[in-house]
Amino acid sequence: MSPRQATALTELLTRGEIDLCVTLREAAEPDLPVLPLYRDRYLCVARKSHPLKTRRISVRQLCAYDHIVVDPTGRSLSGPVDAVLAAAGHKRRVAIAVPSFQVLFELIDSDDIIAFVPERLLRKRRSAVRIFATNLSIPPVDVIAIWHPRLNDDARHKWLLELLAAAARPNR
Repeated sequence: MSPRQATALTELLTRGEIDLCVTLREAAEPDLPVLPLYRDRYLCVARKSHPLKTRRISVRQLCAYDHIVVDPTGRSLSGPVDAVLAAAGHKRRVAIAVPSFQVLFELIDSDDIIAFVPERLLRKRRSAVRIFATNLSIPPVDVIAIWHPRLNDDARHKWLLELLAAAARPNR
């Protein structure tokens, strides 16, 4: 989804151009129906050949490198990691923002950048990145499905939501 589309998500749902969107809770308008899918934790990752050789990195080390963030809305270069760092009196350098985690994974191997990604997205990519432990208490990420209320009684829509909820369950 492009930043323009994410910004106009409610409008796209209202017009029927999108029937259902899986997104982060922060990207959704509060008046739309929501199906919580799962909660995940953020992990700090970089490419396998990143110069940091330790498994645990300090906040100073973390802030010494450029970061890549995902922001499907195109509204901000900051997120939950930045709020935690700011509360501790630190700031990271966000070098690039991308619209999706797919793009993030395509770019992360090209430079010594660092990213925070939901752990669930690493299932198939865990061997392709280095995971760093930090002492940051980052709030979890809530992944949700949203739709326009006109679809609430649609049988096909209900079926799709059930399928989506089943796919989002742990151990899949």
